Amino acid sequence: MRLSGRLFLEQLLDQDAYLEWFLGSLHASNLDMLLVWLSTIGVYWKNLTSYRKRGRRLAQTLLDKLAWVCHSSFS
Repeated sequence: MRLSGRLFLEQLLDQDAYLEWFLGSLHASNLDMLLVWLSTIGVYWKNLTSYRKRGRRLAQTLLDKLAWVCHSSFS
């Protein structure tokens, strides 16, 4: 993750593909890995929210994860 983040920030990766992978991985993450993904959002925040479509997908994923965590906590 650290290497891919470094390559992304140095613009050595296809940024759109990387951000799509990032959002897909966040969406597919389980509860154990969710905190890792949430902690890395800040690094990519500007890139994730600069396009409406990606920002909307990020917001929907975060809301889905919040609902999932709340449902898991009360079950």
